[in-house]
Amino acid sequence: MEIIINPQKTLPSIFDLPTVTQYLKLDDTTDNSIVSIIIDYVTTYAQNATNTFISNDVYSLTVTNIKNNIIELNWNPVISINSISSNSTLLTLNTHYKIINNVITFSNTVTNCVINLNAGYSSLLLLPADIKMAILMHISATYDNRNGNMQSVPSIVNNIYNKIKKIRLTFKNNNYGNC
Repeated sequence: MEIIINPQKTLPSIFDLPTVTQYLKLDDTTDNSIVSIIIDYVTTYAQNATNTFISNDVYSLTVTNIKNNIIELNWNPVISINSISSNSTLLTLNTHYKIINNVITFSNTVTNCVINLNAGYSSLLLLPADIKMAILMHISATYDNRNGNMQSVPSIVNNIYNKIKKIRLTFKNNNYGNC
């Protein structure tokens, strides 16, 4: 199964410029535009690296090659599912599919679908501390190496991202079978 995630618009970042510039200990506004770009880049990178909807938004998931009529949404937090369609037909909850936890089970054969959902953290205060710290360290490393000297994401940041993703994948495998 393949899931392609498309935010409906540019992701709003829950990391605001004043919070990040304070973390970076920047006293003037000279680099605000580059810091804003780095915030957007790192937030998107972290979201993909951890399978976590970081910014609260409306997302469209295009799911192909669905096996056994089951979709296991391994991305968190999902706030609500607005709609599911297959072959341009809008599917109805409890008639065409059921949702238990983050598992969608279809009553009939569905191989491809589009899911529109609300997901993400509405506040920096709600974001788990390990993700928050990893993103801030990643922003700092990217800012410090903004002239092109950074070869890769710092290993401590990657370790945190991988730990978060691994926990979610392990949970998925233990409870629902195949990935």
